[in-house]
Amino acid sequence: MSAKEAVSVENAWEKVVAKYREVCVLRRESKLAESERVLKDELPGVIAAWSAANPQPIAVKKTELEAMFAMERKRVDETRMLQRMLTAQMNEQMLPAMHARVAEEVRNHFAEQMRSFQLAATAEGKGAARTVASMTPDNFTAPLNAATLGAGALGLPLPAALPTRRKPNFNLARVS
Repeated sequence: MSAKEAVSVENAWEKVVAKYREVCVLRRESKLAESERVLKDELPGVIAAWSAANPQPIAVKKTELEAMFAMERKRVDETRMLQRMLTAQMNEQMLPAMHARVAEEVRNHFAEQMRSFQLAATAEGKGAARTVASMTPDNFTAPLNAATLGAGALGLPLPAALPTRRKPNFNLARVS
């Protein structure tokens, strides 16, 4: 077999592996109709092209295919297990830590804004202070949900229970 033929066989083999991996991933994602379509409509043609380019005996080709099928199924299963482990770690550790950090930054920014409003209100008199006091939110801590954590944008599930934080006390009624 020439180098050009070897490259052709290798390219055809890579297409077979990629197409079968696609079938495995689609099945893992419960996209059974799409998986069946690729399995019945696309994979046979790719296998036939590889087989035609490969000069080895049919028994050797069949053994190679069976070994690849088993290896790809195992690879997709291991990848899924790793994905579950990483998702659990993100839900248990990373997302709550990110939320706490963002919430702290928001609280600090809000406190700074309120201080500047207090100073402005103090400079203008008590009427302005009452206006600023009426602008104080009842609940400064943002609720812990998909919108505040950004999990929807990441496509990640959220943990069942997230830690809560105490509300800061921004009582501006004491401004004189």
